[in-house]
Amino acid sequence: MKRKLIPRLEFRAASIDEYIPVINGFLNSDWRGAILSTYPVLKRRLGRIRSQARRDIITYQFFRQLQEKSPLKQKAEMFQAYWKPLNRPVMRALSEAVEMPWPEALAKITARVTLNPICPRYLKLAAFDVFVRDWNEAMRDVVLHELLHFIYFEKWKSIFPRVSEDEFESPHLVWALSELVVRPILSDSRFQALWQATPVTYDRFFKSKVCGRSLLEHIQQIYDERDSFEDFLKKAFRFAKRHRRSLCGNE
Repeated sequence: MKRKLIPRLEFRAASIDEYIPVINGFLNSDWRGAILSTYPVLKRRLGRIRSQARRDIITYQFFRQLQEKSPLKQKAEMFQAYWKPLNRPVMRALSEAVEMPWPEALAKITARVTLNPICPRYLKLAAFDVFVRDWNEAMRDVVLHELLHFIYFEKWKSIFPRVSEDEFESPHLVWALSELVVRPILSDSRFQALWQATPVTYDRFFKSKVCGRSLLEHIQQIYDERDSFEDFLKKAFRFAKRHRRSLCGNE
C-alpha cells in the first residue's frame, strides 16, 4: 500500500532580488504602511520623492545594505530546527482537514526568510515568505496559514476545475474566500491540539456585516454544519458569490 506523502518544508535565506520586487509592489498598494512602519528610516529617505524610478532605487539600496548585516541564514536554520518536529503532524492535519492527500507537486515547499514584514505565498513556486524578525511562535502561525493555502487550492481545483487560477490571487473573489475560510478551518480542534492560537485574518471580515452578522460568523456556521469539506467549499462559494461586494468591495 502506497504511503501518503508528507511534504518537506525547507527554510532558506532569500536573495534580495527575490523579494525586492515584492516589496516595491506592496509599497505601491494599501500595504505600504505596514512596510514603512516597520522601517521608519526608509520612510524618511523616501520622503516626498515622486519619481517612481528614484523611489525604487532608494528602496533597493536600503534593503541591500540591510541584507548585508541581517541574519537571514542563521534565522532560516533556527526556524528549520524549530519546525522539524511539527512538520509531520501539521502536514497530516492539513490533509485530513481538506480531505485529500498532498500531491507530488508539493513534495517540497520552500519558506523564504526575507526582510519583508508581509509574508505572501507563491502557489506556482510552492513557496512563501517569512519575516526574519519573527520569533518561532509567530513564524509557526504564519507557516500554518500559508501551508493551508497550498493544499486548499489543490482541493479547490478538484472541485471547481473551470475556475481560472488567475482568480486565486488578489483582488478576486476566489482569493478573498480563501482568506475568509482560514479562521474556521484553523480553529478546528485538530489544529488547536497541536498548539493553541487564534488564526489571523483580515479585519474587514469582522467588520463587514450580512444580515447583522459578520462574514466570519456566517462562514463559521457553514463550516460547522458541513457534511464534508467539499460540501463546505461549495456552500461557501455560493455564499461568497451572493455577497461579493462585502468580501471584495469594488472588485
